[in-house]
Parts: sequence; structure tokens; C-alpha cells
Amino acid sequence: MEGSNSILLHTISPDEFKALLAEVKMDILEAIGSHQSNQSEGANALDELITREETASYFRVNVSTIRNWTRANILQKYSVGDRVYYKRSEIVAVPVPLNGK
Repeated sequence: MEGSNSILLHTISPDEFKALLAEVKMDILEAIGSHQSNQSEGANALDELITREETASYFRVNVSTIRNWTRANILQKYSVGDRVYYKRSEIVAVPVPLNGK
């Protein structure tokens, strides 16, 4: 079978084969765990709270516009004491119409 991607195993004991499979299994589980932790780190970054000023900067509008959007229930605010914050994940999900279109 020339050109195929087959592997021919010979002169390997059943115990060696089991050990090889166990090693491959561990490698796969480590890769999956690493991938999942990278995804959860990205999710945590999106749930970060940002200030009203940072939100205005993201949308390239004035802070008063952010206050108006909050009153109009376009944005959901989160208060910590007397400070107002917004979740980054919610901010990036808000559709913004293009001016004049």
C-alpha cells in the first residue's frame, strides 16, 4: 500500500501497546484541558466590568449618550456603591446602527 497513511506495528508486546495507548490518552486529555482553560479565560475577559467612560470610548460617543441608552434600556448597568459599570460581554453584543444608513 504505497502512499497510504497506515502504520504497521510489529514486535511490540501487549503491555507495551497498553502503555503506549495510555500515554497517548494522557496527551489528548492534557490538550483538551488546555483548550478548555483558554476558552474560560476568554469568557472571563468578556464578563469584565467596565466604566461608563470606557463604554463611551468603545462606542465612540459621549458619556451622556451612554446615560441615555441606559435610561432607554439599550444598555444594562451594574452598580457598585455609587459607581456605574457595564459588562463587556453585553457591550460587544449591542448592535449599533451606522449613521445615515
